[in-house]
Amino acid sequence: MFANVTLKDGRAPYDTNYSDPKLIVYQNRSGRIWDLVATERLILGANPSGSGVSQYTVRVSTCILISGKYEENCTGYPAASPTSYKPTGLLHTYGESGQLGFGLLTSTYDNNFAGGVVRQNIDHFSREVNPANGRFYTTVYGIVHHLSAFRPWGFGGTPSTWGGEEYTQWNRNSAPFNGEQPMWGNPLGEVMFEVLNYFSGGTPSAAYTNLVGLDSAAKTHPLKGHHVPAHTSPEKPLH
Repeated sequence: MFANVTLKDGRAPYDTNYSDPKLIVYQNRSGRIWDLVATERLILGANPSGSGVSQYTVRVSTCILISGKYEENCTGYPAASPTSYKPTGLLHTYGESGQLGFGLLTSTYDNNFAGGVVRQNIDHFSREVNPANGRFYTTVYGIVHHLSAFRPWGFGGTPSTWGGEEYTQWNRNSAPFNGEQPMWGNPLGEVMFEVLNYFSGGTPSAAYTNLVGLDSAAKTHPLKGHHVPAHTSPEKPLH
């Protein structure tokens, strides 16, 4: 049996520079896969290794020319005379051309039990893609950047604890409150409320944006410092 996992490799609970995901393969092992992955503790244990356990780094090649053709979802860049082909989807099809605008609103690590915030106002997706080669701009904090930055974060240094500060043990006897255990929460109802607030022309809800990106230096989560942008009207002409 096998599973994918991002290993801590001895890093601190709040380290955002985790190693690349590994494919862990177990040979001749009794038991069930969910005993390893369906757990509130470290997935696959603290260090999946030993006899019969192999770790692999999986890399995927895309848009490979086969029999003179590329896959249907591959787009050539630059458009006039393509030299680079990249896999594309709905964001590219309708966003690069300007037919539709796209934005992103998510929950947060800081207010993990309260609402959500706009990460990217509705805009053309073309601002995130380099038209010369189809690569995403690394300096644009848009949809792609934020989705790529999200990851499990804040788990403690042992298989049974959440590390440090106000992040308490997973087996506590009371429900966590807002700001505790940042990988839990995700209040979808309040996220949807903030979506409606955005489309109605409202300003960011203070209860949801409070401290987002401005928390203490010890909690260097993957989106720390990414301040919430002011809402722009989705009815205005796009950039």
